[in-house]
Amino acid sequence: MGGAGGGGKGKAGGKDGKAGGKGAKNREDKGSGKGKASKDASGAKSEAPKKVEKAPPVSEPGPDADAEGPEDGEGKVTRALVEALRAFSAPHWWLIGRKEGKEADMPIAARKRMKPEEFQQKCSERHAQMRKVYESTMMQDSEQRWLRKVSSEGTAGDKVASMTMLIQVCPVFATGYIKALLTMAGKTSRSDSMMALDSLKELFTGTLLPDRKLKTFNQMDPISPKGLSKIAFTELSVVAFFEDFLKTCFAGFVHVLSEAAHSSVTFFKTKSMRTAFELLSTKPEQERALLGLLVNKFGDHASKVSSNASFHIKKLVEAHPGMKGIVSKEVEIFLARPNITTKSQYCAVLHLSEMVLSRKVPQDGEVAALLVRIFVARLEAALRGPVKKPKVKGPKGSGKGGGKGKGKKGKGKGK
Repeated sequence: MGGAGGGGKGKAGGKDGKAGGKGAKNREDKGSGKGKASKDASGAKSEAPKKVEKAPPVSEPGPDADAEGPEDGEGKVTRALVEALRAFSAPHWWLIGRKEGKEADMPIAARKRMKPEEFQQKCSERHAQMRKVYESTMMQDSEQRWLRKVSSEGTAGDKVASMTMLIQVCPVFATGYIKALLTMAGKTSRSDSMMALDSLKELFTGTLLPDRKLKTFNQMDPISPKGLSKIAFTELSVVAFFEDFLKTCFAGFVHVLSEAAHSSVTFFKTKSMRTAFELLSTKPEQERALLGLLVNKFGDHASKVSSNASFHIKKLVEAHPGMKGIVSKEVEIFLARPNITTKSQYCAVLHLSEMVLSRKVPQDGEVAALLVRIFVARLEAALRGPVKKPKVKGPKGSGKGGGKGKGKKGKGKGK
């Protein structure tokens, strides 16, 4: 019995041993399976960057490709887009597109040209495309989103300040904000117009205007994209469109100043004259219109305004002595106007008599001859006296002039 029991136990132990062995094998198989799975997973993870590294390098598309598809399927801005827009954030927009290399060394006469109408259309299209790219990029920045929100929903002062900052960030794509400030400055009946006027003056003198006269599309060279890279032609097109736009906007700003100078409020008159003087003394754009605005105020009814105009012109000539001849000719044109008052003539001639000339400056000799001619002409006009216009007599019987006509007295006598 004991042997049988021992044999049974032995058989049971053998079975248990086999079962344990099978269990161990199963565990090892499972463990090896997990190990294989983990190896496969780690292999997959390690293979993922290898695929990216092995992928062919993507050639950076030009601004044309960025403008058509600035964002990928996930809505993320590409690196090529940021690089393309970085060139337009230069502090001086008129230097954009001036690169060193073959394109810079190529003479302008050797470049191919297109029709002016096609050039203008391409510039407008490129600017619109790149502006859309710029706005989509800036909307990813919280500070830029906040500035855009304040420019449309804030108070008058906040609107002016936010739009000024947005223009200073990238003037080339801020055409909408420049228009908004110009519209605000044109409403002289509102209090915020003077804030917009001051802001535009600071922008024009400090950020927007170069140290040369602006050009329109008709004055530019319509260069063809043939022979230029896509990036170079896009930069050229965007800058050309903005320059034409800015010249039109600045002419509108001068018109706003002219309207403010003709206002019945003395504050608006003095404000416009001071702004015109600051623009004249810093930038050459629209100098003829701005100088005419100052000279025209010699005929203002308020003596304070006319004396203020003379003061600003004197300061202008002190800062730029080469403008003595230009100022003298402009005053001569003012004196030649018909029906100007005696007070206007007196203020203009008094200003010319106070102009300081020097023998050391060669140009002052020509200015002195011009002044002598003006003074002699005014002296002759004063000695002749006012010219009386002859009265035009009407035909007899018409009741006008010296002819006999039927009046009220005649009708009374007939009765």
